[in-house]
Amino acid sequence: MSGRVDFRPVASREDATMILRILNEAAEWLSSRGVVQWPPRFRESDIESYFTEADVFLGWLGDEAVATFSISWCDPLMETPTLPPAGYLNRVAVRRDHAGRGIGTNILSWASAFVRSEGRRYLRGYCNADNGRLIEFYTANQCRIVGEYTDDYGRSLLLERDARQPRTQTVAT
Repeated sequence: MSGRVDFRPVASREDATMILRILNEAAEWLSSRGVVQWPPRFRESDIESYFTEADVFLGWLGDEAVATFSISWCDPLMETPTLPPAGYLNRVAVRRDHAGRGIGTNILSWASAFVRSEGRRYLRGYCNADNGRLIEFYTANQCRIVGEYTDDYGRSLLLERDARQPRTQTVAT
C-alpha cells in the first residue's frame, strides 16, 4: 500500500455522501458476483440509524476517503448469552480501486485496538455464509467462527477476533 490510511470518526452527517458512495460501490460489486451480503444499493434512509447506534469511521488516504466501517457496542443479531460483551464491526467497505492493498487488514487491526481501548476483549462481525472469499480473509486475520444465524440475506456466520491479539501482518482485501 502506498501511504498510510488514517481512520477517523465521522465528523458530521455531511460525511454520509462519502459513506454511501463507498457502501454502494461495494454493494454493487458484491451483487455483480452473486454475493447476497447487503442490499444491492443503500439509500440515505438505510444508514440514518448508523449515526446514532454506532461509532462510524472513514479511512483516509491523504484527502481521499477509501474505506468505511462502524463499531457498535450491542447487536441483537450477534449477541448471545454465552458470548462475552464485544465491539461489533459492521458495514466494512473498501473502495474497489484500493482493494488488495491491505486496508481491510488494517481496519481489523485498528478496530481491535479501538475495541480494546473501550474495555472489550472481542471484536465481532458477520458475513454471508456463502461468501467464501470473505470468510477466508477473516480467518486468515485471526478471526474464528463462533455462531451463525439466518436473516433476510440468508445464512450468516458470526466471527470473533480476540482484540488483545497483536497487529496482523496478513495483506489481503
